[in-house]
Parts: sequence; C-alpha cells; structure tokens
Amino acid sequence: MSVAEDQGHNEPVEEDVQQLQESIDQLAQGFVTMYEPELQQATESLTELVRNQSILVETIQQENTKYVESSATSLEAVFEQVRLYQNKLVAIKKQMTALHEKSLKLKQRAQRLQQQKEKEKLNRMEQKQAAREKEEQLIAKPAPKN
Repeated sequence: MSVAEDQGHNEPVEEDVQQLQESIDQLAQGFVTMYEPELQQATESLTELVRNQSILVETIQQENTKYVESSATSLEAVFEQVRLYQNKLVAIKKQMTALHEKSLKLKQRAQRLQQQKEKEKLNRMEQKQAAREKEEQLIAKPAPKN
C-alpha cells in the first residue's frame, strides 16, 4: 500500500469520525434540549429551597437567642423573687417567735395576777372572818342562870 492509497482510505475513516462526532454532538444537543428544562427547574427549586432553608435557619437562631435571653432574664427574676420571699419568710418567722414569747409572758403574768387576786380575796375573807369573830367576842353574853 502506498501513501496515496492510505490517504484515500483515511478519508472515509475521517468522514466516519466526523459523522460520528456530528452524531454525538446532535445526540448531546438533543439530550441537553430534552432534559435542560427539567434540570433548570430542579436547579431553581434547589436554589429556592436553599434560600428558604437559610431564612428558616436564621429565624430559628433569632428565636433561640430570644429564648436564651428571656430564659436567663426570667431565671434571674425567679431567683430574685425566691430571695425576696425567703427574706420575708425569715422576717415572719422572727415576728412569730417574738409574738409567741410575748404571749407566753402575758399568760404567765395573767396567771400571777390571778393568783395574787385569789390571795387578796382569801386575805379579805380571813380578815372579815377575824373581824366577825372579834365582834362576836365583844358582844356581851348573858350569864348562865343557875
């Protein structure tokens, strides 16, 4: 085989390769044309989904921050209230103890006064009795007749 024959033989191969390349390009173009709208729509949907997801994540982070801040604030407020109520409770307990001691002292005093009044009454009765007996002794008695 000569070079000329070889080149003649290459032309159909080159034509086949060129036709094959054109067929591949057409098939690729047809494939792209066929699936491009769906892929474009899927891309747009994914882009929209990612955007919405970003908005949602940002919103959740903001709400979480608000919750954490409000929880810390409300927790501090609760602890402050607990401290105030504890102080009030201690003050009430002191007052109750003082009132209890006062009432015991008043009961003891009332008991002593009652005992003193009873003693005075008993003394007056004894004095009256003694005065009566003295009067009876002073009253003349008739002498017995024999």
